[in-house]
Amino acid sequence: MLIRLDKYLADMQVGTRSEVKELIRKKRVTVNDNIVTKPESKINTDGDSVNVDGNAIMNMSILCLTSLPVLFRQLMTIHVQQ
Repeated sequence: MLIRLDKYLADMQVGTRSEVKELIRKKRVTVNDNIVTKPESKINTDGDSVNVDGNAIMNMSILCLTSLPVLFRQLMTIHVQQ
């Protein structure tokens, strides 16, 4: 899914829209190892790698959904043991 970079970073709680726009303008954000300077740039949330100050920004909803089966098994194991 294509989304504006500033919206994506704000949704990932990096900062407010205005704060992340400033990060982008200060060349602290990279997408696929390329420095991005325009907040309105579009990214692909399914495949692009986004970093702020070298730290990867990950879509936590995807992480939670993929971890759900493991969590469910752990909860079921705890319940069965009691």
